Amino acid sequence: MDNSNAGGLTLKQELEQSKTSKSNINLEFITAFLSQKEKQNQTKKQIRCITTIQSVKLL
Repeated sequence: MDNSNAGGLTLKQELEQSKTSKSNINLEFITAFLSQKEKQNQTKKQIRCITTIQSVKLL
């Protein structure tokens, strides 16, 4: 039984490539998500800081 196709890769190699590309896509998504979360946290800290400064000025 021949497991190779016209592209020259075996089915096992194709499966591995597919897993790797899905893995890379997931990794890129997670990295982007965490980066966005970090930006949101940074913004929240800045807003709290500004709010605190404004509160102190009012006193």
